[in-house]
Amino acid sequence: MAKNNSDRKYYQIILDWFQEQLATGALKKGDRLPSERELAQRLQVSRVPVREAMLILEHTGIIASSPKGSFVVCSSGRDTHRRELIDYTNVEAVDILHQVANFYVGTKQSHDYGTGEVYTSVEVHLIKYIADHPGVTVTALAMAHGKTKSAISQKLKKLENAGLFRREISPENERVHHLYITEKGLVLDRNHREYDDIHFEDTMAFIREQFSSEEISIAFQLLERWIEVRRQVQERRRLEEEKQKRLKKNTTS
Repeated sequence: MAKNNSDRKYYQIILDWFQEQLATGALKKGDRLPSERELAQRLQVSRVPVREAMLILEHTGIIASSPKGSFVVCSSGRDTHRRELIDYTNVEAVDILHQVANFYVGTKQSHDYGTGEVYTSVEVHLIKYIADHPGVTVTALAMAHGKTKSAISQKLKKLENAGLFRREISPENERVHHLYITEKGLVLDRNHREYDDIHFEDTMAFIREQFSSEEISIAFQLLERWIEVRRQVQERRRLEEEKQKRLKKNTTS
């Protein structure tokens, strides 16, 4: 089976097979699954992707493992979201958000997106933001990414030297620079978007098996709103810190 699907990740082949078994009724709630070795032999793959697929299925609540083996505990993928709602604490919620952030943009590993040059995930997403917000300032860029102007400026230095964006002085204030994507930056941005679209498909395809389009839309809308609120909170804290510094300076002078 793997030989006929060489362009796809092996664990996805196993997940597809499992969904097919559920859809046709070949596997039902309460059924015991074949062993890793048996599945590997049946699907003509190694045991490594089988183990990876089993972990995904267990994590999403479709199967459960015990000393006696693995069993189907959910008759269809979309039943998983009907489990009892969890009342997450602030600590638990922020831990999940940190895990997501670290998983997708925390890596410092660079990648060639087809331009012959390597960039990190953080760098290409900065270019994407500039492309999506022509004329953005460094201050606005820093606020959008929850970083200081100094930290963002350090990251922008490499991108500017590479010719990925250009600056234009504001006619109202010569100290303010507006950032615009260059032709070279547009090529990188386009390649990066195509890369993310392809490599994120495995994850999204599986999520679509578990949740409806409406539920997925609500989840991402919530994340977008969370980001907006977080930016506002950080800005309020920054202004409060500056106020406290001024008050302290005035009392000591």
